[in-house]
Amino acid sequence: MLEKTLSQIKDFQKPEDQLVTRAQTIIQPKTPVNSKKKSELLCESGLNPQQLYNISNIRELALQYRLYFISDSQLKSEWPDIIKFKVEHYNLVQNKGIKNVYFLTESKDRNRLSNPYETLAFLKTEQGQFFLIHVWGKPYAKFRHWIHWPLKSAASFAWTIVTFTLMLALILPTEWITLDINATYWSGYRLGTFFHLLIFNTGFGVFSWMAFTKGFSKSVWDHVSS
Repeated sequence: MLEKTLSQIKDFQKPEDQLVTRAQTIIQPKTPVNSKKKSELLCESGLNPQQLYNISNIRELALQYRLYFISDSQLKSEWPDIIKFKVEHYNLVQNKGIKNVYFLTESKDRNRLSNPYETLAFLKTEQGQFFLIHVWGKPYAKFRHWIHWPLKSAASFAWTIVTFTLMLALILPTEWITLDINATYWSGYRLGTFFHLLIFNTGFGVFSWMAFTKGFSKSVWDHVSS
């Protein structure tokens, strides 16, 4: 899915994850220290700039792959242990009181982070960006963004229906659309077939959209600001 994320970020986190794994066998998570007076935002100084994303970057990824951006307050399950340790790590290193983690994940059962595919975890910075602290899960299929492109927005949905209908009208043999033996390929019959198919496909498409989706990606991707 994300070449930058998979090839670079996973390499960055390997040594850190190994240390965390070793630490888990030695210590138990401690009760968080009272950090009401500490900043809950990460300082960007000393962070890897390749792991910093602004909200526009996240929005682009969410729309392209139909993902949801959510905060931990919406979770119905606890953070994965690796996330707990990484948050505690940055709290100790930067003397922060970070409590909020943000996730970019697939829509299916997102509130429990049960998505088996790529899930990205972020911490918000003082400059309003998001620092990627961990990514896990199987890569999405390379053609995923094409499959979900029609659901990106109302415009892409409409263009998909029109394009599909036009292609269908053009490949149908002339004898399938009229009984007129004198009709040629380019005739009014084919134009009429296009408009009839367009009406049918639009109705079927809108029904399917209402029955099986939860809106267009452009309007439902952000569950942090809403």
